[in-house]
Amino acid sequence: MTVLRPVTAEELPRYVAAVSAAFRSAPTPPDVLEARAAAIGTSRNLGAFDGDELVGTAGVEPVPLSVPGGSVPAAAIGGVTVRPTHRRRGIMYGMMRRLVDEAHELGEPVAILFASEGAIYGRYGFGVATYEAEVRIARHRSAFRAPVAATGLRLVPWADAVGPMREIAERVCAAVPGAVRRVDAWWRHQISGPPPHGAPWEAVLRPEGDGFVAYERRLDFTLPTLEGGSLQVNWLFAETPEAYAALWRYCLDVDLMDEVRAQWRPVDDPVRHLLADPRALETTVWDGLWLRLVDVEAGLAARAYAPGAPVLLRVLDDLCPWNTGVYEVGAGGCRRTAGEPDLVLAADALGACYLGGNRFTTLARAGRVEERAPGAVARADALFAAAPEPWCPLHF
Repeated sequence: MTVLRPVTAEELPRYVAAVSAAFRSAPTPPDVLEARAAAIGTSRNLGAFDGDELVGTAGVEPVPLSVPGGSVPAAAIGGVTVRPTHRRRGIMYGMMRRLVDEAHELGEPVAILFASEGAIYGRYGFGVATYEAEVRIARHRSAFRAPVAATGLRLVPWADAVGPMREIAERVCAAVPGAVRRVDAWWRHQISGPPPHGAPWEAVLRPEGDGFVAYERRLDFTLPTLEGGSLQVNWLFAETPEAYAALWRYCLDVDLMDEVRAQWRPVDDPVRHLLADPRALETTVWDGLWLRLVDVEAGLAARAYAPGAPVLLRVLDDLCPWNTGVYEVGAGGCRRTAGEPDLVLAADALGACYLGGNRFTTLARAGRVEERAPGAVARADALFAAAPEPWCPLHF
């Protein structure tokens, strides 16, 4: 019989090893496992045990999630695994059920995650709330439309750069719907832990304190063409257009690189508009943050809305039946009501629209939102619109 229970401090290395084994093909060195265990702690990590065997894992990191007009406490779910020998026994459902119930009990109106497989989490009421892009720019096509002042940038030792990077990232993330702010232990791990992909990260800061880029260089190039050298941008945060342009120009001018690639970028990344040849930017877009409202009324009340006539939403939620009901949403906030709904939708569709990253009109065209009052989907689109585009640059 499989038992779900919290992981103890003594079991934490096994928990981290199980998560690492599920997502990496090569064994993770013991020192790396120890560093990760120290960073995550034991507070809300769940294990599925078949006797003494750990066959499933899942954990939560409580984080502030930026939403239009403010932030909301969120349960960031990660490290979800089930050993192949124990599939289709209800372990996944049991872990998700427990984590969502716990978030509800702790007053976290929202649960969020990044999905390794896209077909899993809709059944638990999660919808795709943000999108992200991986971009590639070949250096020989990277000329800008206009000159950029990139003087004064400083290449800073990694341990010295983490503090300033955190301050900039916190400010940027506070203003972007869908962004999370990471806990102290995670930032400490960025200083003491090993590089995520084995290669050291390098950091460049602006002297004005308004931007930074963290990247790694992959030097497997050939001479004389330099084909194969790649600069991988992991984080690029900028608070001003000047910082943004200068940091991208720096990346595109690093010697011995054939290309620059950047992961986890916003889908509306403005670098395309800096380039003399917009087609030089190659982009692949996929789902980013998945979101479900654990407490619909509290979650909808936590964000701001554009001016306009309110809309009445009937939400259907099988996993969290306390959410099923009608809610009036407008510039004045959100309240539960007994009125007739303008729109009817399931929890995962509401999660997709919550941050403004999807339009109710789009979901209605897909049959995911039912319009019962003419013009209601357009009113909902206007109310839930967000600027800037929702994006979650710091993964968990």
